[in-house]
Amino acid sequence: MNLGPVLIQRDFFIGQSLGQRLAIERSANMNPVLYRLKLVHTRLETEIRRELKARFPDQGRVKRLKKLKLAIKDQLCRTAPRALRAG
Repeated sequence: MNLGPVLIQRDFFIGQSLGQRLAIERSANMNPVLYRLKLVHTRLETEIRRELKARFPDQGRVKRLKKLKLAIKDQLCRTAPRALRAG
């Protein structure tokens, strides 16, 4: 599954704990592609948690978010070995 370019919203850090923000900021010196994928993966995880905490969670949305999160994770696993060899 080709996801094309992944865009990060300007308000990415809104709704994240300080620990999550620090973990992401500490990893800023990693490969830019891996960094961006990790940001998207973390954002999707946050959105899934937020949706599941809702009084009436939208199961269709949760399912779509989980599929996208898995696709990002697969892309991370494919990209990480190449980045380690190049770096």
